[in-house]
Amino acid sequence: EGCKVCSAASTCTDCVDGYVKIGSAQTCTKCHTSCLTCETAASTCKACASGHYKAASGSTCASCESNSGDITGVKGCASCAAPAGSTGLVLCYLVGAALLGPSPHIPVGMSALLLVSQVSPAPCWVRHMVTERPRGSE
Repeated sequence: EGCKVCSAASTCTDCVDGYVKIGSAQTCTKCHTSCLTCETAASTCKACASGHYKAASGSTCASCESNSGDITGVKGCASCAAPAGSTGLVLCYLVGAALLGPSPHIPVGMSALLLVSQVSPAPCWVRHMVTERPRGSE
């Protein structure tokens, strides 16, 4: 499982993304669920999975909602990155999906896409942009 290149039926020489060959092992081990890709060990993340950011330790990934060292998570954040300097709030790119109520600015039958561009801690505010698409363009 997770083998990209084999030198024999049960001997793996390279692994697919999401798996790692640990030391002299002949098989691939699945990366930790917080890692998109990993190296040297299952929990040593090279890149983080969606909903996670590089933790303060630098080798693990933490949930966008979790704190790590001097980094503070954001509740409801679904996609993020660690802040510059590894201190402060995570940079939240997407806040969990929410249904939008009726709006006088969006005609009935019009689809709307809500993109969150920035989340600020206190007072909490969300700056957003609504993109309208005409019927039939979906």
